[in-house]
Amino acid sequence: MKKAPNWNDPKDEVDPFWKRDLLRYLGRLLGLRVFIETGTCEGFTAAALHEDFDEIHTIELSPHYHDIASVRLSAFPNVHVYQGNSETVLRDLLLRLDSRPTLFWLDAHSSGGLTADAGDPVAAELAAICELRPDALVVIDDQKDSFLWLVPPETVEGWVRDLRCGELLLHKGQYDIPPFE
Repeated sequence: MKKAPNWNDPKDEVDPFWKRDLLRYLGRLLGLRVFIETGTCEGFTAAALHEDFDEIHTIELSPHYHDIASVRLSAFPNVHVYQGNSETVLRDLLLRLDSRPTLFWLDAHSSGGLTADAGDPVAAELAAICELRPDALVVIDDQKDSFLWLVPPETVEGWVRDLRCGELLLHKGQYDIPPFE
């Protein structure tokens, strides 16, 4: 992968290009063809990955950023943009989609500025994923420490937790992910 994750940006310690390379790498390595993102912002991640996945679904709470992302991503027929609370939209989406193994990128936490802030939805997002997609690979962005204080332990009981360069990987042990740092 490109650039080592020692990014010198006060808002984010890991280079966003490295994060996209990580997601691309995981999708290819594990044969995951569906990508679901919470926290679309302006749609740069979905745009960068549109050729790497058969289907991309991305959810944004802010109407402002949803509109920007919708315009940016309209050129890609395999990318679907949703506006609303990720807890609700994600659950509805998972009930409608087929059950192909999916890579989830949870990045819906508040980032300040014009981003929307409905608290930290990661616990609700994980609860929906654990219930409806136990075969998933979940990557949670910007995890400097263990996230377990946010999530009741029973939600991810039996899931492998792998913290790498500030990105937390979660799965039920079905994926063998070699070192990539």
